[in-house]
Formats: sequence, structure tokens, C-alpha cells
Amino acid sequence: MEFQSSNIISEMRLLALLSSPRLDIEHIYNLLADFKPDIQTLYELILHHELLLLVYPRLKHITEFIEIPDIGKWRETFLRRSRNNLEQLSFYLFCSDVLTKNRVPFISYKGPVLSVQAYNNDSFRSFTDIDLLIQPDDFPRVYDILIKEGFTPEFLLSQRQILFLVKGNSEFKFLRKGFCLEIHWSVDEREYIYPIPSNYFWNNANTTLLFNRTLLTLSIEDTFLFLCIHGSKHRWSSMKWAVDLAHLSYSLSGNQWQNLYELGKKWGFLYNLSIGGILANALGGRAFSNYPLVQQPDHSLSKLVDVVIEAWQSMQPIESYWTNVIFYLRSRERFKHRLLYLLMKAVNFKKEDWLAFPLPYQLKFLYAIYRPIRILAIFGLPFFRKS
Repeated sequence: MEFQSSNIISEMRLLALLSSPRLDIEHIYNLLADFKPDIQTLYELILHHELLLLVYPRLKHITEFIEIPDIGKWRETFLRRSRNNLEQLSFYLFCSDVLTKNRVPFISYKGPVLSVQAYNNDSFRSFTDIDLLIQPDDFPRVYDILIKEGFTPEFLLSQRQILFLVKGNSEFKFLRKGFCLEIHWSVDEREYIYPIPSNYFWNNANTTLLFNRTLLTLSIEDTFLFLCIHGSKHRWSSMKWAVDLAHLSYSLSGNQWQNLYELGKKWGFLYNLSIGGILANALGGRAFSNYPLVQQPDHSLSKLVDVVIEAWQSMQPIESYWTNVIFYLRSRERFKHRLLYLLMKAVNFKKEDWLAFPLPYQLKFLYAIYRPIRILAIFGLPFFRKS
């Protein structure tokens, strides 16, 4: 499958071919025979979607057809980002060692383990922070452990505030020597992953090998599901997530696709999975090969996919807070889940609410009133926004 729209610029088509799981050299040659790409546009697309580490080694397939001015600039950026990845990997190993020696169970996801899962290589995917998933009850202990190890929390918390924070949030950041560690006690905020049971990802966890270490991580199918939810949450603003899915799709068997489909149907994430599958297949993946919702999407799904691809090639920032909210609403197929998403989005307090208006623990119920007022004060009414 390829991009179906005739409005796709040729540089985007070339980038899709260069980032595909199965590099089709003949297709690339045929495309280059019909047009001369604007190299600056191609370069900006690659950087915007964080695909340089994957694409740069593949440029040799097009340099015999087109000249790339300032190829040294490409190489310098590639080497700089490769060095950053190595430094992030070193930081990841340090973080995992800290938790392991203190006997804190954790799941690694996103970042380097996703690179290994999707590309079978820890250097083909760029990442700027480290994400580790722990059990909610372990966060108070992890908070103290990391401070003793020289990490700086994004803001200081008392033990009571820690318990308060865990109830309404899903992650907390720690900094150390210029690097960022995000400790999660849920793979994402509750409004995005409802009604997935809180212990599901732990019960279904798998292992992967990184630097001769066996690490607990999300299973391949759960990684696919998570990326589809994460992508819809952010309106698929980065093409990198769909490229991840395209590469991951070759690691899933027929039974795993069936299981993933059944989970999506059970929990109301079929639209999320379908959008991810359609985008992955447009980039050379083979997601849900025998499933009509992906192979023959309905009009509403097709419209959402068109919105995503248009944003990819325009490289324009997301219009507003409400643009993301409305897109996610449209990516859930069941009315009750849309309603619950809006309700939880409105009243589940976040750490930003607490920082803006710190209330004592005994008055935490007031955040259900304060939060919607704060959202409207900052972002305005959604009814006067373009969706």
C-alpha cells in the first residue's frame, strides 16, 4: 500500500520509500526518474519527523541519481544525533542499574527498547529521554532512591504529595547531568487508555535483549497498541511513530494480529488500531492484512488519515489543545468512551493544576471544579476552533 491521495508531494513519497521496512530500490529509481526532489524540503521532512538515523545510511541508493548539496551537513547532523543516542543509551543503562540494585521491578518501553523491537538495532531510532514503567505503589520509594542517586525531581514533593500525585497522573520527570528520566506508573494517562485494566501490561510483559541484558518490556502486540493510542493522543504529529509501526508489523504473526484485533474490539480501540495500521501500511508495513477496517476503511477513518498525512508534509505545528482533543475523540469508536474521555480530561487533576494552584490534600476534591475552569481560561472554548 502507498499514499492514495494525489496531493502528496514527491519528497514525502520519497521519504516514505526510504523509511520503509522493505527497501524497494526499483520503486525509488522509478520515482526519481519522474521528478527531481527538492533536497532542502526532503532534509527538513527527515529532521522534522526524526528519521535521520534510519534514512541517512539509505541515501546511497539515491545519490547516483541526484546530487545532494551540503551532504557534509547531513553527515554532521547524523553523527551528532548518533552520539546523542549513545549518551542516552549509557544513561538508560545507569537508570536501569539504579532500579535493579534497589530491587525495583520496571518495564522499559519507548526509547532504546522500541528501537530494538522495531528495527532490531538500538541506533536506528532517535530518542531524547528515557521512559521506565514501575508499579504505582513503588513510586514513593523510587522518588527517594533517585534523589539519593543525584537526580533532581521536576519539583520537590512531600510523601503525602507523592501519594496525591500518583492518583491523578501517570508520570514524573527526573533530571541528571542534562539527561531526562520519566518514571511512569501507567503507560499513559487514564483518559487515553481506559478501559484497559491497570495490571494488563505487567501481566502481558515480555523480554528483550539490549547490550547482553535481558530486560522486561511490553510485548510486540502491546507496543503496537500503545503506539496507536499514543499517536492518536498527539494527532500523529510525528511520522516516526507510523514508521515504527510499519517495521513492527513484520514481527507479528497471524495469531498475534487476531489477538490484537480482539483486544481492540473488546476495549473500543479498533479505530486507534486501524488508523495506525493504515498509516503503517502506507509506509510499507503489513498490518492487519486481512481486516476490512484497515484494508477498506470507512469514510470517517479515511478523513482522519488524510488529516494526519497532510500535517506530516506541511510540517505545521498542532493548531491548539482542542485540535488534539477533538482528533482523539474521533479516533474512539464508542460514544461512552468518548464521553468518559471528555469527563476524565475535564476533572482528573494533573500536576500542572497543582503547581498553578496548590491545595492541601484535604481539599483535593476542589480540583474537579478548578481544572475545567483553568482549561477554558488557557485554551478557550472548543466550539470556536477548527477541528
